[in-house]
Amino acid sequence: MADPVLLQNAESTFPLILVAAQGTGFLNEFKKANASNQNHKETSLKLMSKNTEYAPLTYILSTMKKIIDNKYITSIATILIISGTYTPSQAAIVITGNTADGGSTNGQPGVIGDDSAGSLTVDSGSDYTPETNIVFGRESTGEGTGVITGPGSTLVAGTDTFGDLTIGDSGTGNLTVSDGASVSLFQSGNIWVGREAGSNGTLTVSGASQTATVNTGRLIYIGESGTGTLNVESGGVVRVQRQGGGTLEMVAGHLEGSEGTITVAEGGSINYVDPGFLDLGAAGSGTMFLAGQVGDVQQLRLGVDSTGEGELHMTGSSSLTSDFYVTVGDSGTGKLEMSGTSSLTVGTSNPLTNLYIGAQDGSDGQMTILDSASVSVLKDVHVGSEGSSVGALTLGDDGQISADGSFFVGRDDSSIGSLTLSGNAALEGTGVSIGTNGQGTLEMSGNSSITTARVHFGENNGANGEGTLSGNASIDASAAIFIGNGGTGSLTMSGGSSISADRRIFVGRDGMGTLTMESGSRATADDVFVAFGATSGTLTVTGNGTLMTVADELVFGRGGNGAGEATISLGRGGRIDNVNSGAALFIAAGSEDSAWVNFVIGDDGTGFIDSGRIDTTSFNIGSGMAEFGLHVDDDVLLRKGDKFTLIDYGNYNGVEFGNIGDDGIFVTDRYSFLINYDNDIGINDRALTALVVAAPVVAVPEPSQALLLVLGLTAAALGQRKRTV
Repeated sequence: MADPVLLQNAESTFPLILVAAQGTGFLNEFKKANASNQNHKETSLKLMSKNTEYAPLTYILSTMKKIIDNKYITSIATILIISGTYTPSQAAIVITGNTADGGSTNGQPGVIGDDSAGSLTVDSGSDYTPETNIVFGRESTGEGTGVITGPGSTLVAGTDTFGDLTIGDSGTGNLTVSDGASVSLFQSGNIWVGREAGSNGTLTVSGASQTATVNTGRLIYIGESGTGTLNVESGGVVRVQRQGGGTLEMVAGHLEGSEGTITVAEGGSINYVDPGFLDLGAAGSGTMFLAGQVGDVQQLRLGVDSTGEGELHMTGSSSLTSDFYVTVGDSGTGKLEMSGTSSLTVGTSNPLTNLYIGAQDGSDGQMTILDSASVSVLKDVHVGSEGSSVGALTLGDDGQISADGSFFVGRDDSSIGSLTLSGNAALEGTGVSIGTNGQGTLEMSGNSSITTARVHFGENNGANGEGTLSGNASIDASAAIFIGNGGTGSLTMSGGSSISADRRIFVGRDGMGTLTMESGSRATADDVFVAFGATSGTLTVTGNGTLMTVADELVFGRGGNGAGEATISLGRGGRIDNVNSGAALFIAAGSEDSAWVNFVIGDDGTGFIDSGRIDTTSFNIGSGMAEFGLHVDDDVLLRKGDKFTLIDYGNYNGVEFGNIGDDGIFVTDRYSFLINYDNDIGINDRALTALVVAAPVVAVPEPSQALLLVLGLTAAALGQRKRTV
């Protein structure tokens, strides 16, 4: 194709229309067409200046059509606005292949590429304001291309009452806004990129030399029913704003079967001037790749409807701020992945702002925070929230998430939630609930940490919460840790992992709780309660270096009026320390408590192992028990503490010895007291041996020679046979 021919008035400083022609005869043929009326020709040429009256423009367009119809122009036509302003209020322009039609603007679109190819270029500070709809690629065979470039160059679609910009209606459309140019819509206008099924549209905003801007109207759909792409390159800005009422929304993948992709490069941005939604995958498929910034979204939703699939990938130093909710998997499927130093802020002022990962019934949400990415939430975080929703939150490397509220993992009855931390990942909040009413799991490894006030595993009736800690993972609770608090909870610890509670650790509190500490793990609390209330609790401490440190009370079986059951297993290498002066160990300590306590010290309960022990300054068994204080079914060695008390309660036994095995029970230090397999009483003939029985307290004073003589004679007379206590 030959170079385009410029039509202009020689006296005008505002050349206007440039038409691509297959030859150089267009201007001559234009003159021939007007030879019979020189005044018309001159008037028409003058009308191409900026100061134009619109009525004669129809004549110009009709003349151009005649020339095209007579095949003086046989190539694809192009309108290029070099400078000046083109504002036809009485005629819309349709350029498709080799036709150019004028017509009314009463709702009729200005089309670039109707059923074949057409292009529009606005350059050098020009304005293209047709006061009507603008369409690039209307029919299925249409291909429309637009370039708005240069400082001050402007395209404005419609009026304040109507006017949309469609890029790929049923065909293919491409619009590029670059280097200081702008595209704008009025408050009633919408931008459609890939509108109908089978269409393909691309909108690119780039500001390599100067910022390029797209000012949206009410809605901007990237992939309405077709395939749409929005590229915001470095220096490009998309302003989402509304001058009037109604919903303001940007959607990628709006209707079922659609596909929308938004890419915001480093240095590019999408800014919400007015409150509005950002939906990725409403009912179709929507994806955003974010390396730049998205600011002041009212609400971000990924996978909105049941068929919606939404993904957000944040990389580099990207950032996104949502004033209200962020939902990853609303009723559909959502995925949010963060890496680099990217940051997500959920909530700026609204106190009800939450982050949902798997929100509604049937939804599936996944969120991953890696590298040094960070998330800040003004209120709560729900992982697996309502109905049969499924949610997963994963943190790795140096990823961080903090919430002013609490974390709920498996919140509703049928929901499933999982929380995974590895590397140096950190989580902070006022509370963490693993299995609130549904099913929740926690897995921690590496040097990951949770810092909070309270942690629950199986918080409420019917809930199930499971936790696994390994490596040097840690949980630090400023108040308490509940394992089986109404529901079923379990926590397994290994390696150098640790948990600490400034106040209390409950293993079974009106629920079923299990705490297993192995291979060097550690737990610290002021008080530890195993089987508190109508509950069951199991505590296992085993392995070299495994240590539970209790500053005040270690209590097995309290409350619940006898409905609980506590099992304590202290294995090889395991250790429980009471560290403060006056600290005590209580077994079934309440006045109404007769909870069954199975106390095992040593491997499988088969005997004393020196590495398995309880160090305490006060050992209380059956303090106020209704039946008996201690039931022993195998060989046990209890080491002396500062005080060892066996309580007799009324007419009930304070101590019951059943089948105690071949070796019996030894209470050793400088004294020896033996009850063997046949229930015989044996008193060691050491120089310092004594047995003094006093109700309700058994003490061990210094012996007297007279008492030793009496006891020795009594024992000899009875033949040391079949005496019971």
